[in-house]
Amino acid sequence: MKTFMKVAFVAIFAVTAGYGVYASQKADVMSELVLANVEALASGEGGNGENQCYQVYTPADWFHSDQIFVDCYTCTQKKGRNFDISRSCYRN
Repeated sequence: MKTFMKVAFVAIFAVTAGYGVYASQKADVMSELVLANVEALASGEGGNGENQCYQVYTPADWFHSDQIFVDCYTCTQKKGRNFDISRSCYRN
């Protein structure tokens, strides 16, 4: 009986330690929002302020997955989806 308890304790310890190593090796994935922010920051560094923008889009709502984009009419960032009619706008 003592041998069984020792083996069970060692097995539980090994499983716990193994899971700890596995959990610490998981790669951190950047969220879509962080990636969109990085892309928006990088696109603004062009020197002349030119940005790709969209004239036609569906506005953001609470039940769809939305993306950050640049609206051509205001040349500002907004959230939406289903982009169409792309061109460039300039920010000061």
